[in-house]
Amino acid sequence: MFVGDGMGRGVRATSVMAQMRSAMRTLIAIDPRHDALMTALDRVFETLHVDQLVTTVYALADPAADLIEVVS
Repeated sequence: MFVGDGMGRGVRATSVMAQMRSAMRTLIAIDPRHDALMTALDRVFETLHVDQLVTTVYALADPAADLIEVVS
């Protein structure tokens, strides 16, 4: 599960958040580990060349290990 929030309003801010959500879904499918995801997500965000902040919280659950990892 992930939750994200972007800075700003309007079309540009909405566009950036849509791109980040899409990137998150794709990157999670490739490698769900939080360290790999956040590193790749940083690279994606850098390519957008925007003056915005994006806050993300990502939780990865492993029921077999009775473990939940959360990264922000």
